[in-house]
Amino acid sequence: MSCAQIGLKNIIVQFEIPYVLMLPDSMKKESVTGEYKDYVFLIEDIHVMIRSEKKLKDLGGVMIATEDMFGRLNNSIIQIWFDSQFINKYNIENFRNNIEIIKEFTLKAFNQFVKNYALVMGSFWIFPLTDAHVAHFTFIGIDQEGNQDPFTQGTLGTGKGLGSNIDKEKDELLRKLILNENKVDDLQTLSFSASRYLMTEDYNIAILLIEILFEAKYAQMIRKYFENKGLSSDKIDKKFEDKKGYPLSITSFLRNIIKEEFTINIDNNNDFKQKYNNWSNFSREYRNDVAHGKNIKYSYKEAMKAFKGVSDMLNFLFDLFNEEDRLSIYMPNTKTVSGEF
Repeated sequence: MSCAQIGLKNIIVQFEIPYVLMLPDSMKKESVTGEYKDYVFLIEDIHVMIRSEKKLKDLGGVMIATEDMFGRLNNSIIQIWFDSQFINKYNIENFRNNIEIIKEFTLKAFNQFVKNYALVMGSFWIFPLTDAHVAHFTFIGIDQEGNQDPFTQGTLGTGKGLGSNIDKEKDELLRKLILNENKVDDLQTLSFSASRYLMTEDYNIAILLIEILFEAKYAQMIRKYFENKGLSSDKIDKKFEDKKGYPLSITSFLRNIIKEEFTINIDNNNDFKQKYNNWSNFSREYRNDVAHGKNIKYSYKEAMKAFKGVSDMLNFLFDLFNEEDRLSIYMPNTKTVSGEF
């Protein structure tokens, strides 16, 4: 008889994390020693319990490595326990039909716990988790009679087979680049970093980085543009200043250069105006809000607006300046968001 037929008593979600937590091993009764007490806390007024077990890799010794953020030597297995309070709130009869909400709540519970753990321990290398950090979750339904019904779900999608390789065109390009000792543009590396933070749901950092990327790339293009026109470094520096020698705001600098050098006035060019406004209202404004503490809780949808604004504005400028060293901006689809950006 299934849990759904008898009635759920508990739901356990088990998963491996990339690092180790220095907590007592508590997943097995025989592992618990002394006066151990489970960690029980509230998430949205719902009680949850966390248990864990340290896991050693196949290496000599039993040392636990400090600052081992990627579990090179050891990591932990985590269990998040839910009882009838959670089950009743979300009207869960068959837990297999409610995997997404259970997983979402699991990560929320774990991240609340681990942020406090990192604070107490001073473990700055420990970070909150998303789907991107966990290969699979095992969900275990326990009915009123104690029967267990396990179900495992992977998080990595279908992917590609182990026999898949880089395609011919990219392989040829890679060989050409490494033979020429090609050095990847630092701004492209910064772009990758911004995308990784977007993927791991660190939206504030992603917004900061994508706006830094935009302003740095625009400044780089301006310097190259005026160098090609024969201006000295001192005269180019003056382009970044107002008449009193103070740095120009990025908004004024952008509008002024485009108007003076390309005779494109934002007031009568709808394409430029739309791209400018989307960049300014989202990436620039969001970045300022984060940097000045006005808003430090931006969402995925808002971060995506910032990325889209920067991407569209940069592509407009790349075409305008005939830029050869174009950047690629990747926007990982880590969330399903309705509506247009």
